[in-house]
Amino acid sequence: MLVSTFHFYKKLVKDEFTGDFQNLIDLFEQGKTWYGPWWSHVNSFTKLPNTFIIMYEDLIKNAHKTIKSLGEFLGKNLTDSEIKFLIECTSFKKMKETEKEFKNDDRHVDKFKSDLVFFRKGEIGDWKNYFDEEMSKKVDDVVTNRLEFEVNFVYEN
Repeated sequence: MLVSTFHFYKKLVKDEFTGDFQNLIDLFEQGKTWYGPWWSHVNSFTKLPNTFIIMYEDLIKNAHKTIKSLGEFLGKNLTDSEIKFLIECTSFKKMKETEKEFKNDDRHVDKFKSDLVFFRKGEIGDWKNYFDEEMSKKVDDVVTNRLEFEVNFVYEN
């Protein structure tokens, strides 16, 4: 999430983030990222009964099972063909293709740099190219101490 945030901040036209990744980690730890403390945002919706949490890594590793569970949560008994269709429509490849439409929409042209890429890689484990051990510990400490529910992040593919 922080690697994606870092790249997103770097591509904003207004209020471009000029810091490095370490600066973003420090802001995250202090709850001073642009949209407020991440944990406050996450905690606010995880308490609601109509919240179903999906980890991106779960979608990558077992999309069928994850989509089926979401369907059950929504009271839908999805067929295998419906699940397959949903997996195709929401795949990283499809989202990356759809991004072009978003970027060409006149409502967004002046907000982001022309080389903005929302959907960069879609890989599990790219965080290792950005985090050192100290940064990783800081973020783990924030997640452990500030989130009001238990989360098990997947760090490797």
